[in-house]
Amino acid sequence: MLNSICHSLPTHLIRLGLYVIIISSINNHLAAFFLFYVWNHIVGGDMKVGTSKNALVCLNGPTSCLWPRSRDGNVYIPYAFTSNFEQYQQEEIFSAIAEFSVLTCIRFKYRTFEAGYIAISSQRGCWSYIGPSGGIQQKLSLEKPDCIQIAVIQHELLHAIGFYHEHNRSDRDQYVDIIMENVQPDNFVKVITNNLNTKYDYSSVMHYGKYLFSKSPKLPTIIPKPNPNTKIGQLDGFSETDILKVNRLYKCGKYFVQNIFSHCSRIFVPLEKGI
Repeated sequence: MLNSICHSLPTHLIRLGLYVIIISSINNHLAAFFLFYVWNHIVGGDMKVGTSKNALVCLNGPTSCLWPRSRDGNVYIPYAFTSNFEQYQQEEIFSAIAEFSVLTCIRFKYRTFEAGYIAISSQRGCWSYIGPSGGIQQKLSLEKPDCIQIAVIQHELLHAIGFYHEHNRSDRDQYVDIIMENVQPDNFVKVITNNLNTKYDYSSVMHYGKYLFSKSPKLPTIIPKPNPNTKIGQLDGFSETDILKVNRLYKCGKYFVQNIFSHCSRIFVPLEKGI
């Protein structure tokens, strides 16, 4: 059974020939999560304000801030490129998208005529709106070449489907100390979130590193507790809990995630333009 699961659930995607090779890299965490961000009208570094809610408590019902589910149980999210990306950059984006398809019921599909879609462009910084924008074009920026990394792409797409940063969780004070005197203005605001009955995830792709948005490169902004040496901020891609939260938020239900990251080592999945 594990072999069949491993052939459909990747941990990391790298383009090679006609296939995507998925290589387990769960232990190769990086201490710093390096992103480039725009500053105007942004809260928390890479989150655009002015849209609906998200993995927060939806004010207009449980599905009012989610992308809609289709009859087949999948959630199809149209996207299009509104900037010219090099072929290798598009392939990196496709690889990040493919992980959503095999690990969750989220299906990013290339836009045909849909009014509501994610417009992926290369503007200043890596950023996204939070949750769907309600039937209109929704901008998401991946500045070339700095933002073209699988983990960064997945981070911004998770914003687009409704997730805040892990360190913005309503219960974060139990798990991290935010050193506000070291933080640049308008970052690390705690919000009322629906944590989907999951534990705080230091290894989340949505978690910043210890020094991000510091007033000085040597001053930490986030200190884990009780162990201040716990690694936070990584560029490997989804954690197990990231996937679990997507499946719970969108009620995917049929995807097995537990222990996949530690058992699957090398998997081949066909690469498509949004699957």
